[in-house]
Amino acid sequence: MDRVTYSAVGYALLFAVPPGVGAGVFIARIQGGSLALGVGFGVCLSLGVFLLVLYGASFGTTDIDRNEGR
Repeated sequence: MDRVTYSAVGYALLFAVPPGVGAGVFIARIQGGSLALGVGFGVCLSLGVFLLVLYGASFGTTDIDRNEGR
């Protein structure tokens, strides 16, 4: 990755951990208390969201001058 900063990691954690915890608890309760399945699903979801947000924060930028060559 090009520019991974502490703020990018912070935002990635902020957006990844709460949905992973919530979905993990939800899946564990739906499956009748299967904690392993809930934890596995929550970790996979959190990891996926974390990587997507980290990628977007590292490579995405809002200050591109799109008419630079004209």
